[in-house]
Amino acid sequence: MKYFYSDEKIEKITINGIPLEDDKFYSVASSDYLQRGTGYESLKFNQNVIYKAEYIRDIIRIYGKTKEFRDNSFIERWNKI
Repeated sequence: MKYFYSDEKIEKITINGIPLEDDKFYSVASSDYLQRGTGYESLKFNQNVIYKAEYIRDIIRIYGKTKEFRDNSFIERWNKI
């Protein structure tokens, strides 16, 4: 995922070079308060919600042990245009 911004405004977001589509649903992971729409009104209209009991700190600990996760954490995602 890459973000393209100018003057503190996100202009475009891409996944594998393909721009996000406004009318398409995407799979995302977030903390549960975001899934309920707190602070992000559009997130409360989600579909196929799966709540997991683990805390985000536990998930990061699990994934942090994998080389792929660590390598992906160094990908440059923010691009000023």
